[in-house]
Amino acid sequence: MTKAHIKIDPKNCEKIVHALAEVNGRASAHVFEFYSQIARLAETAEKALAELGVPKISRKGAAYTAESGEKLPSAYKYSATTTFVEIERNASAWYLVKIKRSELYPCQRPSAFLSLTSAQDEIAVAKLRGGYRLQAVVALKTETTSQTINATGAA
Repeated sequence: MTKAHIKIDPKNCEKIVHALAEVNGRASAHVFEFYSQIARLAETAEKALAELGVPKISRKGAAYTAESGEKLPSAYKYSATTTFVEIERNASAWYLVKIKRSELYPCQRPSAFLSLTSAQDEIAVAKLRGGYRLQAVVALKTETTSQTINATGAA
């Protein structure tokens, strides 16, 4: 595993490619090996934060982890070498912070996850809750039957 702290920026293209090559060794089929692949992860993570309603000023600390490759067919007899990376959002940009070699097995899909801070989670949940309302439910009990009636009066 390589710990890095490289800003994902075209100026650092060579540093990123070198760090990936160091971890990948001779593997080349299912691995991250180009700057553009890492830049695309940062774009995906940034877009996800925007869709969750997290303002740019609050995005620091978010992390995105991803494994390279695609689902391996069941015909594969052995595992495939892949690259696992973690990128982290700083105040203004994404940084490549971890790179390690991993394996993908037949019928397994590579993973990708966005991790939020608790403050970012609160913002995302508040946005989600702003998109719906809870239906008021009133419970009425009578001597012979008990039934629940919603706010519109339907049983």
